[in-house]
Amino acid sequence: MREKGAKGNILTSISIVVFTIAVLFVLVSMAGVKAKTDAIVLKGLYGKTIPYTSILSAELYNTDLPLAMVKVNGIGLGFIELGFIELGFYRIKDLGSARLFVLRRQKPYLLLRTSDDTILIGAGAEKNRELLERIQSEKEARQ
Repeated sequence: MREKGAKGNILTSISIVVFTIAVLFVLVSMAGVKAKTDAIVLKGLYGKTIPYTSILSAELYNTDLPLAMVKVNGIGLGFIELGFIELGFYRIKDLGSARLFVLRRQKPYLLLRTSDDTILIGAGAEKNRELLERIQSEKEARQ
């Protein structure tokens, strides 16, 4: 009788692990960064729409992310094929409180500051540079 209970517990545990991994994979695969005509859109969990008009500063951040960041509310996954994924709210030594939207740990990152938020975007080095150019051209066009 005990063997049936043990097998049931093992199957239940495996089912929970598989379900959890599937949910995390779906949540992360929905994430993305897109430049629209009026805003940068961070899609997915912990996403946000950042109007160009609300961006006070935008720059490339060429510093490695520390391994010992304090996660306040977010997801940190190190086993996804894209590298270390960090989504959510973190405290980082040099930046203080920041929203991380790091899909690829590839420098340089894009650091945005608004009046109420510090946002660090990691969409890949090339994409981060493209986003910065887009933000700069939008700001120039509005002046």
